[in-house]
Amino acid sequence: MVNLIFSFLQQSILKLQEKWKVDFMSKMKSARFYRQGEPLRIEYVEIPKIGPSDVLIQVKACGLTPSMIPSRKMIPPLKKVPVTYGHQFSGIIAEVGEAVEGFRKGDRVFIDYYVGCNKCPACLSGRHYSCSKFSVIGKNWGDGGLAEFVRVPATNVFILPDAISFEEGALIFDPIGVGFHAVRRGNVKGGSTVAVYGGGGAVGTSIIQAAKVDGAGLIIAVDTYDHRLDLARKLGADETVNSKNVNPVKKIKDLTDEKGVDIAFDACGGMGIAGEIGNVTYEQAMASTRFGGRTVIVSTSWGTFKCDPLRFALEEFELIGSHGCPRADISTILKLLLQGKIQIKPIISHTFSLDEVNYALDILKRQTGEVNKIIIKI
Repeated sequence: MVNLIFSFLQQSILKLQEKWKVDFMSKMKSARFYRQGEPLRIEYVEIPKIGPSDVLIQVKACGLTPSMIPSRKMIPPLKKVPVTYGHQFSGIIAEVGEAVEGFRKGDRVFIDYYVGCNKCPACLSGRHYSCSKFSVIGKNWGDGGLAEFVRVPATNVFILPDAISFEEGALIFDPIGVGFHAVRRGNVKGGSTVAVYGGGGAVGTSIIQAAKVDGAGLIIAVDTYDHRLDLARKLGADETVNSKNVNPVKKIKDLTDEKGVDIAFDACGGMGIAGEIGNVTYEQAMASTRFGGRTVIVSTSWGTFKCDPLRFALEEFELIGSHGCPRADISTILKLLLQGKIQIKPIISHTFSLDEVNYALDILKRQTGEVNKIIIKI
């Protein structure tokens, strides 16, 4: 009976292939972006062909970010459409290019989504994410992880330890690596007082955890959602401030004897859940920083903000940016994950299938159901 059913299905597929000229074995399901404001389209497209220095990854998990909400502008700009979104993903190697060494079919892997030129001073110093010609997988380099398979340069691939799930692995470079690098940029040391705007989000909680690892003293999380502030406290924040209810600058000054914190991070910004009001938090973060302290901008925005130039000269106040994650830091991050000193599971609030991606993006946009990080399982 089973054989008869199998035979019938085979014949049906062959007839469909003949009728529609479709080779189902060469096709994969993918969520494609066509134009701003429209839902992603679930389509069957060709499985990518890899080059000699690439690997083909069978995607298992892909994270959603606010930048993927179809109504949002994309930073960096897209080079072409349609494109398959998804720069946070993990999976299993399905095919290895002939020039690739160190990987084999069946390896569990996660990826770095930044692709640099590998020739400029930034790339040669390990800062490929600051390459003047950088591209992002799933945005302007090529198709990303909201698909069953994706082509990735082998230089961007890292082995995922068995003890770390695919869902966690998808988030190692972003947000965990982004937060880890921001703390290093901020030069957090033992006893440093820290404020994190957007502290209940994925990047914000990553900053909090990395700051705790580096010995920060008082850590203050600022957010507009109570469930996110609860998570921030669970992951290491000592104090939390809901900026919908109180003035966060005044509260931070109250908590620091009117001095302000040594280091303030803005992990909110225009691309975050706060939407296009991120410039407000940039100014609040600077105002929360003590005389001669440091503010680190981790988020991205489309607008501009004001700052007092006298602060730079008279205080030696520092305003710096942080972007991406050096690959050299990944071994340390993996060690911290395996030791439980940094956690990923608590920031994952929802999982959905690829067919449910537009529903998931709508939840992310409207912030319904205590959303934090959403994973698409493929």
